[in-house]
Amino acid sequence: MNRPIPSTPIRANMKKPLSVFMDVANFGLCGKVYKNTREGAIALNITQLRYFQAVCKFGSTVKAAENLFISQPSVSNAIKKLEEEYGLQLFIRDNNRLILTEDGKFFQERAERILNSVDEFGTEIRRRSAKNEIHLSIPPVGRLDVSRSVMAFRESHPELRIKLYEDAQAEAVAKLGRGRRDFVLTIIDNANLEASEELETIPLGEVSLKLCVNKDSPLAALEQVDVCQIGNHPLVMMKDNYYQNMLLSNRFRKLGIEPNIILYAGLFSTLRKYVKIGYAAGFAYGSDTAESDSVRYIPLVPRMSSTFGILCRKSAAANPNVREMIEYLKKTIKV
Repeated sequence: MNRPIPSTPIRANMKKPLSVFMDVANFGLCGKVYKNTREGAIALNITQLRYFQAVCKFGSTVKAAENLFISQPSVSNAIKKLEEEYGLQLFIRDNNRLILTEDGKFFQERAERILNSVDEFGTEIRRRSAKNEIHLSIPPVGRLDVSRSVMAFRESHPELRIKLYEDAQAEAVAKLGRGRRDFVLTIIDNANLEASEELETIPLGEVSLKLCVNKDSPLAALEQVDVCQIGNHPLVMMKDNYYQNMLLSNRFRKLGIEPNIILYAGLFSTLRKYVKIGYAAGFAYGSDTAESDSVRYIPLVPRMSSTFGILCRKSAAANPNVREMIEYLKKTIKV
């Protein structure tokens, strides 16, 4: 049952009880945390705290919004409401980056405690009520060996409710951290993951990016290709929440190249469609590629390789069903 909102009015410009507000003793399932104090009552919106946390991480409301898959005004309004409600300035702008103030740093530390507690609470409740459920993210890049292994395990364990989600790398890792996924199959390069004692990484093998082009393209005659050779050829790139896009963007930036990108695709199937028609070239990991009558996959030089594997919450791995599935995938997925 949801905890009722206390009737005592919230005091405007409440600077004094900030430490009390963050010392949360209980929270409701409605997405808010309530705490009674002598100064009044404070209602914390968990969503606002998550938006605040994302801005702290990325130093930008735009980048935070992209990572959270929401609009930028939603993030800006959440930060504004937090500052107005508690009478604090949480950020200052330094050039194009938002920097935490001293009050903001204190707010961040306590907010992180609350969010960790909420995530742990939600995870434990879900585990108690759904021990036979497994929530798994799979990569949306056409990996047939992954799909075959996952479906084979599912068919051999009809007693389990295995729920599959097609998530890009950034989205999968974010949902794993919030307890919405038990484990994910994704790129697990250390450079792309924050060190965490809560996460277990299991490498499965190395994958390399290739340029995929229509067989009638002038680039199709090359045995290997440097991104400098692509020139002004039209390209389809995946959206920013795909790890491969970050790798390619960094490579272009270091070489001082402005690629001719005509589309940022949300689905790998869209990229392949544009390549097959001959509208553009694209990039795909080698393990995702299979030669067809209309498409050729060309190795990049220097190689752009990443580690593909399993990323799992240690608390989820304690579930014997999750552990059994992970062990099965380790044996059957060939990278």
